[in-house]
Amino acid sequence: MYAGITYKNVRNPKWHNSAQTMIECEVDFNHLGDEGVYSPFVAVESGDYDHTHQIYAECVAEKYGTVAAYSAPADITGSEAQVYIRMERNRLLAETDFYGNSDVTMSSEMKTYRQALRDMPANNPNAVLQYKEPTGTVERTTSMPYGYTVWSNVTWPTKP
Repeated sequence: MYAGITYKNVRNPKWHNSAQTMIECEVDFNHLGDEGVYSPFVAVESGDYDHTHQIYAECVAEKYGTVAAYSAPADITGSEAQVYIRMERNRLLAETDFYGNSDVTMSSEMKTYRQALRDMPANNPNAVLQYKEPTGTVERTTSMPYGYTVWSNVTWPTKP
């Protein structure tokens, strides 16, 4: 637990999800030094860190003004989507890099898969990255992703 984390002020509270279980805001933390420097922060109702749910409770009580309504992030398209495809492609390539070691024989299927990854994102010019809210129930965790992403119009190669 991060005992003793304190803050001077909170501003711009906004619901982070439609279920109103998370609030995004900006916080001026004492331990970061410079006065008046705000950091993006997501507060939750309960969790492992006292300051997280304290900020949440204060925002709900409107100590820092009315909590703005939730609005879903816009879809990511065009060249920005291509950047995200490259990041995911690089992660998938890194997962199979060990097949390129001199003491490992890479199958032709793995070579084909890796080449198909290297050909991305050029093969998916109409990619759209959409934000989706998490589904299911999460119990007492602050590490749950705040959402997940879904690709539309993207054909990912199948790993052998």
